[in-house]
Amino acid sequence: MRHGELATRPRFLVLVTELQALGGIARHNQLWIRTLDGIAGDMGGALLVLSLWDRMPEQMPSTLFDTKNASFRYFGGNKFRFAIESLKESLAADVVFYGHLGLSVLRLLHFGGRVSSVAVVHGIEAWQRRSRLHALALGRIDVLVSVSQFTLAQFRRAYPAF
Repeated sequence: MRHGELATRPRFLVLVTELQALGGIARHNQLWIRTLDGIAGDMGGALLVLSLWDRMPEQMPSTLFDTKNASFRYFGGNKFRFAIESLKESLAADVVFYGHLGLSVLRLLHFGGRVSSVAVVHGIEAWQRRSRLHALALGRIDVLVSVSQFTLAQFRRAYPAF
């Protein structure tokens, strides 16, 4: 399989900051997961979701309980464990989804040559340049998805190379 191609039975890794909060980012993550769950199912694949800030699944939004191909791991804010697990799981993934611009820096750890990457640009966190490290990581992202044209324009002002 060449870089950018999906395996017959793809493994999707989704890295999110949170799923249980009431905000727009959590809701957006939920929608991505439901969509990818269906794609993984149609292709006979699997979906693993790592959530940085969530602790326990008891308060998981009911919209996610009906996923059939997704499994979830929660890290309760432990950034080190989250990063290590994302590295380990990225080695077996075909596609890694970074559900927040801040998580895209992990792309520097996910050096497997065959893994494709998608990062989501949400809003004000993307309107100012974060660091050179983030810029370097973003340069290794295959696909950037923005939630709006306005956010994309602001992102491009902060990161002119994109």
